[in-house]
Amino acid sequence: MNIDGSDPKNMTADLDRDAGNPKWEANNRGVYFQYNEFGDTKVGHVALTGKIRTIVEGLGGLDLGRPYNSGTYSLSTNNRIAFTSGGPEHPADLAIWSDGESRQLTAVNDDLFSFRKIGKTEEIWWKSSFDGKRIQGWIVTPPDFDPNKKYPFILEIHGGPFAMYGPSFAYEIQSYAAAGYVVL
Repeated sequence: MNIDGSDPKNMTADLDRDAGNPKWEANNRGVYFQYNEFGDTKVGHVALTGKIRTIVEGLGGLDLGRPYNSGTYSLSTNNRIAFTSGGPEHPADLAIWSDGESRQLTAVNDDLFSFRKIGKTEEIWWKSSFDGKRIQGWIVTPPDFDPNKKYPFILEIHGGPFAMYGPSFAYEIQSYAAAGYVVL
């Protein structure tokens, strides 16, 4: 909008997602923002021209117990992005994005995970038998999973719609998998 508040424009009208945590680009030619898409937290950028692009994907969750994807980022004055980088195989670490390249800076839990086997996490999709809408989920199998064996099954349901599960490390789910359960 203009400095007097007139002529406001929605810069992310073409993005079918909520944009949050906005931060002005150092040269004032655009805004960085955070958004969620299909279980993944991302950092996007919208130029004042309206062009939207994704900058960083895979912001890691900050909750160890459940697979809430609650990653975050910060922006420096030279447009470098520090962010929580994670995935289902390890809790979030600190990473940096600069000039189109991402690099992980920490490996906080490598010593712990060097002698632990982690269950494999796989994204799955299916259609609702009620209305045909696509449903997304993640299935975690026990370490050393053998597809020819039968396993007990746990359905870990997220209530939504105000928070999001995703492919983030979750101690609770990995504990179930380590005990021999398949978890959805």
